[in-house]
Amino acid sequence: MSATSINVNDDVLKATKTYRQQRRHVIALYLLALLVMGVLFGWLLSEQYKQEIEAAESRINARANVVTEWAKGYLHKAARPCLGLRNYSLCKGCLIATILRRFSAR
Repeated sequence: MSATSINVNDDVLKATKTYRQQRRHVIALYLLALLVMGVLFGWLLSEQYKQEIEAAESRINARANVVTEWAKGYLHKAARPCLGLRNYSLCKGCLIATILRRFSAR
């Protein structure tokens, strides 16, 4: 009786060791798969983030170019009358300065 119980216990212990090894391998494989998925998702998210940043920068540059062109056009149109008024006021100022000089000289 004792001889058979030892053999049975050895088989049970061997089965238990084999089961534990298989369980450890499955857990290690599961953790490895989780690690690979985490790295993959992290890489995908970083690439998407870079693309979003580049898209935002290009939109900002496009808006800045539009505003720059609008301001140049607006200021160019507004500069023509200002140049005319400035030339008129300079001439008028020169005329007034000339008249003042003449009256102050008398």
